[in-house]
Amino acid sequence: MFDRAADAAFAGGAMFGSEGAGHGREEGRYVTVVANPDGLPAGWSDVGSVR
Repeated sequence: MFDRAADAAFAGGAMFGSEGAGHGREEGRYVTVVANPDGLPAGWSDVGSVR
């Protein structure tokens, strides 16, 4: 699923990120939301997005 989204440059997806430092370390957090993804397992019918 994420491979196909990456191939499409995450078109229509939302991306968020934050970077910061604290407690002696630097960290970055990044989230990509893929809405209405194709190829989810059959038991995931109520899922509207994957992040």
